[in-house]
Amino acid sequence: MTPCMNSDIQSISVLRSLKNRSLIQQPASHRYEIHSLIQAYAKKIGQEKDLQLLDEGVKLACTHFMSRLADNADMYWSKDKCKESLLSFNEDRPNFEYFLQNYVRKLKEQDPDFVKTMPELLVNRLSQKCFYLEMCLVPSVYIQLLEELLSLFTSGEHASKRVTLLCLLGYESRKEGNGNEYKKCMEEAIKEHSQNASEFVKDKLSEAIFLNNYARFLSEERKLNEAKEQFDAALKVFEEHLPTDYVQKAVTLLFAGRVDRRRNNRDEADYKLNEALKIFQNSLGNHVMTALLLRDLADFHLFHGEIDLGSEEDRHRSITLYNEALEMINTVGTRDRKEAIFTLANLGMCYLLQGNMEEAMQLFDESLEIAERELEDNHRWKIYVKTFMAFWWKKEGNMEKAKALKEDAMEMSDRLKLPDNQPPNKFLLHKI
Repeated sequence: MTPCMNSDIQSISVLRSLKNRSLIQQPASHRYEIHSLIQAYAKKIGQEKDLQLLDEGVKLACTHFMSRLADNADMYWSKDKCKESLLSFNEDRPNFEYFLQNYVRKLKEQDPDFVKTMPELLVNRLSQKCFYLEMCLVPSVYIQLLEELLSLFTSGEHASKRVTLLCLLGYESRKEGNGNEYKKCMEEAIKEHSQNASEFVKDKLSEAIFLNNYARFLSEERKLNEAKEQFDAALKVFEEHLPTDYVQKAVTLLFAGRVDRRRNNRDEADYKLNEALKIFQNSLGNHVMTALLLRDLADFHLFHGEIDLGSEEDRHRSITLYNEALEMINTVGTRDRKEAIFTLANLGMCYLLQGNMEEAMQLFDESLEIAERELEDNHRWKIYVKTFMAFWWKKEGNMEKAKALKEDAMEMSDRLKLPDNQPPNKFLLHKI
């Protein structure tokens, strides 16, 4: 691709050579995805030959991809559009990820032309955009994006956005097992919320989102009664001020139901989880969140208290619900994503308890394979799956493999400095 080329035949030859070396791909007919090496080379030429033209081109491309990203996020929260939205992101993943970084950098630089044209594309209804990006991005990239967005917003003036981002960052730390970082983020969010109470009085959605996350934090601190009070307060905000925001209300019902289950208030938990499921089925249809609700209802029947795995009848009900969740995960195309890890592992545990050992291990293997590919080296969810696998080997009578997996899980737990009750199936390790 040099100036000395003077024939179409030679150009075609070079293009074929690049394609054979995987420098270009053809994900769809007549639409090529250019490898980042070629993109970097084009940028170098632009910087040397015509910097202004390059800058204008980058702005146009950034506007295009961020507009598509905003549309994709809106589509994601529409009925039966989850799969289409995720596929649309994957088709142009390198460009979306590249221009996300460019978007945040331009906002940081306060480029006047840029700030005029598209500052709200990503930050309008921030929580829903971020929930969508959590599905699309690997955890490390998503966390980096949250940190960069947080640095954009000053304390006080943008309190609601800062609080939302702090809650999201804290939750990601919690999933990894980093309790100290989770606590630090939530304490800062609580302080920011307290110091800017008037902004949250006006912004009821941000208030409800904060109350939801604060309640989840209290439940992690094992302050279950206080957590219930905050969930009740969040649900009251939806009833009185946000009666049509069904999705966020259902998210609150989901987590409130989990706390009721931990409080052993099973009737209330059953009611809230089923109400949330109805909302997701009516509002979102085939969706990751609907699959999550089916999994939570299955968990409700499988786990009775912190160390009780329920009756045989409960397990039958759980198996039905886990399979329904997996069917929906398959429908929306996320079986190979991190969101499938718990569904696969918990269904495997049901089969193990039934004595269906081969199918149980197949599910554990699939779950761990996803965790190894999608998550950081040390992660709470990996411990969760390895714990079930260790218990499986104990049931098979192979104590050598059971102990090896137990030690692996405990060492990872020590590296993450997890408490004795995390992950929640750790009690099984004491049986080995």
